[in-house]
Amino acid sequence: MEPAIEPERNRIFGIPGTLIFFIILPWILVLASGCAGLRGVIGTGDEAVESEAASELAMVGRVEEEEKPELPPFRNQYIREDFIRALVQLDEIRESTEYFDQYMWGDQLFEDSLASITWLAGEPVSPGQGVLLVMYDDRGGEYLRIKKGWIEDQPGGEGWWKMEVKSRGENFACEVKVDAKGVPQMIRVKDLDSGEKLERTTFYAQMPEGEGGDGEWFQNIRREEYLAGITPLYAGMEITGEEVIMAGGRWLRAVRMESAPVPNGAVLEAWFSPDVSGKVLRIALREGRVIAELTGFSEIGKKLNAASIR
Repeated sequence: MEPAIEPERNRIFGIPGTLIFFIILPWILVLASGCAGLRGVIGTGDEAVESEAASELAMVGRVEEEEKPELPPFRNQYIREDFIRALVQLDEIRESTEYFDQYMWGDQLFEDSLASITWLAGEPVSPGQGVLLVMYDDRGGEYLRIKKGWIEDQPGGEGWWKMEVKSRGENFACEVKVDAKGVPQMIRVKDLDSGEKLERTTFYAQMPEGEGGDGEWFQNIRREEYLAGITPLYAGMEITGEEVIMAGGRWLRAVRMESAPVPNGAVLEAWFSPDVSGKVLRIALREGRVIAELTGFSEIGKKLNAASIR
């Protein structure tokens, strides 16, 4: 039997515009500090993992100088907000990783917040196929790998979403079941280092009918939290057009967005695809430093049980 959730915890979730453990630390910190990078978010030093990012990016640049193929239109429609939500979701994933080293096993507030990330995942795209994303620090070192996507999309509208995160210090996986209204019903978490795992019903699934159990309460609170996570930088990003880029080892049609210049003149650029799970293809500063990028595609795996999260 799942332990009862204390009333005072329940009230915490009722605070509009509050996401308890995901304090969004957006890339505006990167830009406003003179492009100092993400060092203030995750420290860099002798332990930094120096990847082959520079040589790989140079290769991508040479490839993109060649003639780009003609690609068909997008299969899925899109609006600007789809891509802003994708940026906010990536922020929340990064913050969950940074909090994980403080995570006390069985902390339901953290687990429920982790489950709520699915609200930003959007409609399932290519269920069963996940995307691989890498985030870099200001020295070009790879510090975070993310594998995520929808495991399956059931006919009734229910679905399973999975995420696996590997960083310099914390590695974990989670799997979330959502109902037809997008409300997280169950979460499974596994520490990939220790092997410790759990499975439990979410707080949102325990709400009585008429007190939020119809899903409306969850949608409203997550909407408010999402709006609170839209920084001035994100709010100022606009679609500038469509183009073809190399991402994830293949040519993809992309929607390009860019921000207005911040006081130091830096501009954030981002490329997205409504046909790719998670939508993010690349995020970079205009002068060339890549912050995050899609590096490949991978089967996300079958629906797992608590004894077999991998």
